[in-house]
Amino acid sequence: MKIKIIYAALAAALFTFGTPLAAQEDAVAESSAALPFTAIQRDPVSAAMGGTLLGSAASGAASAWSSFSNPAALPYSQERFSVGLAYQLWQPSSSNNLCLGAGVNIKDKFGVSAGLALGLNPGIAYVDDSGNVGKTFKPTDLQANIGFSYRFVSFLSLGVNARYAMSELSPEYRLSALLFDASLMASLGDFQLMAGVSNLGTRASYGKSSGLSVSYPVPSSLDLALSWSRVFGGDHKLALAADGRWYFSGFGIAASAGASYCWRDMLSFRAGYHYGARMDADYASLGAGVKFYGVALDFTILLAGSSNPVANTIAVGASYSF
Repeated sequence: MKIKIIYAALAAALFTFGTPLAAQEDAVAESSAALPFTAIQRDPVSAAMGGTLLGSAASGAASAWSSFSNPAALPYSQERFSVGLAYQLWQPSSSNNLCLGAGVNIKDKFGVSAGLALGLNPGIAYVDDSGNVGKTFKPTDLQANIGFSYRFVSFLSLGVNARYAMSELSPEYRLSALLFDASLMASLGDFQLMAGVSNLGTRASYGKSSGLSVSYPVPSSLDLALSWSRVFGGDHKLALAADGRWYFSGFGIAASAGASYCWRDMLSFRAGYHYGARMDADYASLGAGVKFYGVALDFTILLAGSSNPVANTIAVGASYSF
């Protein structure tokens, strides 16, 4: 007997930061954002600065996460190689995310980056055609990236990411899409400016073999970002970053702002705020980090009201760079 997923399971792939949206198998839901995990900030440093796109680059943190956000930043990195591992307890007691990223700066001219993220979501029951409840299935999210960047003049670079994203809703149903980022970044003294687009590409669909023709837009956006950083007295570094995202398909506008203070390139404290779009959530963020001989440990917590789906979300990360 053919097993079919219940509507609750379909909705699991059409939420953003824990907010379910209605799904219909026989219609294209233009008001729903599929594969929303592709818009999550994976870098715990930038996440602590409100999720800013230039937070990590401005603060001088590890460049391992550029394939998840801003690919053009890598040629400006002070590091030749960086690798990072992060764990996110997203939507506490709900989704667990494991993330791995790496970046290589080649002679301050070229950058190559890669990333992999795995999301484990809470179990959802499904039923057969007779209405009998079957085994509980735990939906899984997968994201794999590769990025390239080129610094074609001393103050300007171009970067692109390619991304495959998939959400497995049941053994029979998978939503997937092939997506791309592109960004142009300028470094002018203490200032950095970035303009780009994120998550352009195919619509999320189940594939021809599923028998479902429905497809959904992904959270693609136009991005603008600005940051400033300076070292004072040789021991103190202050970084400020802000950005805005205009989501296509009528999903609204989001904005982030954050600050970072670092002492002797060893001890860091960070804070920020994120204003969510219609498909997003508002929250404040706090974080701290310690770095020694190229090894960095970072911690982030998102702060919001108890009814907010991202309240008390935490992220921890470890990275090594040289």
